[in-house]
Amino acid sequence: MEPKRVIVDTDPAIGVRFRDLDDGLAILMLLSSPETTLEGITVNFGNVGASKGFQVAHEVLQLVGSNVPVYQGAASRHDCGNINPAVDYLIETVRANPGEITLLAIAPLTNVATAMMFDPDFADNLKELVIMGGTFNFPFFSFFFSQQCVFEIMITRNEWQSQLYSIVTKGHDFPI
Repeated sequence: MEPKRVIVDTDPAIGVRFRDLDDGLAILMLLSSPETTLEGITVNFGNVGASKGFQVAHEVLQLVGSNVPVYQGAASRHDCGNINPAVDYLIETVRANPGEITLLAIAPLTNVATAMMFDPDFADNLKELVIMGGTFNFPFFSFFFSQQCVFEIMITRNEWQSQLYSIVTKGHDFPI
């Protein structure tokens, strides 16, 4: 069986004081699994600023001697709709490999939404879009609390996020 080809859109903060380490661990697990090939890392703001996340991603890769490419993306939610190296990479790679790339989005969805805005076929060309968000400790942000949580994570009042929600769900309700 061929390994799953994965791009991770992340906001890594492993090693940054008082920040979480889940994104860094996800990168390390993807690199160590024989079931996946980590094609690239796109960095977004979130747990830390985009430039710090970019640095952290390089440090994680350096730690294990990996040369996976890293692309800096959105610095804030206001960057939605602005092309950046991460969005360029996402669009080009997914377009060149239709039905082959799994996108693991574990950061704010700004890079993903922008890719969808600039390439209407982006979502359809993905093999899978896997989104992680929410928490167990704060009910409003917990997937187990209500569908409102999913709505809040996926969209706010901005039109681009509504478009993302409708593209990602393709009109289907999430069973929560």
